[in-house]
Amino acid sequence: MLALLIAFQDKLIYVPRAPGLPREYPFDPTRLSLAFEDVWLTAADGVKLHCWYVPFQQGTGASGPAPAGKVPTVLWLQENAGNMAYRLMFVKPLLRYCRCNVLMVMYRGYGASEGSPSEWGLKMDADAALDYLIGREQDVDPKNIAVFGRSLGGAVAIDLVSRHQEKVRALIVENTFTCIPDMAAEKFPFLKAVGMRRGGLLSGLVRHPWDNLGKIGKIKIPMLMLASTKDEMVPFTQMQALYKEVRHQNTCTFFPMVAHHMTAYEECRNEYWPAVKYFFDEYLS
Repeated sequence: MLALLIAFQDKLIYVPRAPGLPREYPFDPTRLSLAFEDVWLTAADGVKLHCWYVPFQQGTGASGPAPAGKVPTVLWLQENAGNMAYRLMFVKPLLRYCRCNVLMVMYRGYGASEGSPSEWGLKMDADAALDYLIGREQDVDPKNIAVFGRSLGGAVAIDLVSRHQEKVRALIVENTFTCIPDMAAEKFPFLKAVGMRRGGLLSGLVRHPWDNLGKIGKIKIPMLMLASTKDEMVPFTQMQALYKEVRHQNTCTFFPMVAHHMTAYEECRNEYWPAVKYFFDEYLS
């Protein structure tokens, strides 16, 4: 059993195609009456990445007067299974409440992007996306970029910001794990007994460790941590452990909600969106 888990860990960690759903996009942002631009990026190793750039528009339901000048821009790094079309129901209220542009990034091996996913590869994908936004001067303020990562995307976001926080204004992380060895021990309890944990005997066998616990303490920019107490995928205790590393910073906010994995924006919408909007108003206005 252990040998099989080690051999097939890539398929367990990365799920480009959600069970029962095609890898192809079933629709694009126009289905939700959102304007968008197809963007193709090239990562440092030559892999071509597909993205959707969704600009803020007053007609997306935002209240109040149109913002003066350039609005904030979000580099949005999605959770694991499936492609970005299935996340548009999240992005639409993000545009409405936070009055921002959004760059939705398809990791390598996901959606229409080339290649196969890996920790090293996803890091290059995030680098390419951030560089693209900084260079997009026509409608992006390079000094007002936030990175928003959910679950696996939170791991990508933590790594990106830990290396380039001078280029990013703020970070939002939702329901992200401490590291892959800790997640493996949670999902397969027998692994915990044989030393599968962060820094444990078997952790060196993990090809994609995503050591978020070891990186998040380096981040000094404003951070919002959204955590679901009933998360059935990533234990709430892992988000608590991440927060413990940064709780001394007065610009870090930990916001727990009684919700499940990746559903707080719907289950707790009356808490979730005001918290996110307040963070934007405080640090990205």
